[in-house]
Amino acid sequence: MSKTGSNKIRELLLRCRDLLGAETLTRIAHSPPRLSGFSTALSASVKHNNGDPSKVTDSQIKGALEIALEVWPYELETFANTVYGGDAS
Repeated sequence: MSKTGSNKIRELLLRCRDLLGAETLTRIAHSPPRLSGFSTALSASVKHNNGDPSKVTDSQIKGALEIALEVWPYELETFANTVYGGDAS
């Protein structure tokens, strides 16, 4: 990937942080199933916008979060951690 492309990805991730909040992104990053769902949805949004990360809309970012939470909801993570006594992600 070109330097310009990686800068655009970095800018997209900063927009995600600004829109969703740093705590939300931390919870996504520390959960492999949630991170996979979020990354896949975000990648699909970039592809939908002709490969240009700067054209990904706020709605698409929020949609990626919704998909990530469908894959591994916060409530299920809490339940699994209680039952299994540790990080169940």
